[in-house]
Formats: sequence, C-alpha cells, structure tokens
Amino acid sequence: MPLALFVLAALAVIAWHLSKGQRKKAIVANLNKDAQKAVAIIRKAGGRMKQKTLQAKMKLSGPKFNKLLREMEELEAIRRVPGGRENTVELLV
Repeated sequence: MPLALFVLAALAVIAWHLSKGQRKKAIVANLNKDAQKAVAIIRKAGGRMKQKTLQAKMKLSGPKFNKLLREMEELEAIRRVPGGRENTVELLV
C-alpha cells in the first residue's frame, strides 16, 4: 500500500511539472507583440532586469510601458519586485 501511494504521488508531481511547462508556453503564445519582445529582452538578460532598463530597450512611453507590465503581471508572465527607487522585473514564463 505505501508503495502505491508513493507511485501515485510521484505521478502527480510529474503531471504537475508537465502542465506547468505547457501553461508557460500558452501564456507566451497569447502575449501581444510588445509583450513577446519584453519576454525576449528579459530572458536574454538572465530572467530579470531593472524596469527602467527594460523601458529604455523597449522604447515605449511611460503610460504604455506601465500598461504593458500591468497586463503581463495579470497573465502571470512577469512579477515586479520593489527595490528602493526602482523596480526589478522578473520573468515567470
């Protein structure tokens, strides 16, 4: 009986990891052009970078850039981490 529970738990963990990968691919596939560009820039930088640096590389106005980040946060593609005077943007997908 304990072996069966162990096998069942292992299968559940494997299924969870597989579904997590598929979920990330689905999120990226549904992002608009600007968001996909942001993902590529952050990924190239190692998965995290300062918000102002990203904005400079994206060449977007402040309001448009903040709207883009807010939408990406809602989709759980990124997370903004407060850090003193400047946020860091972390890639979640």
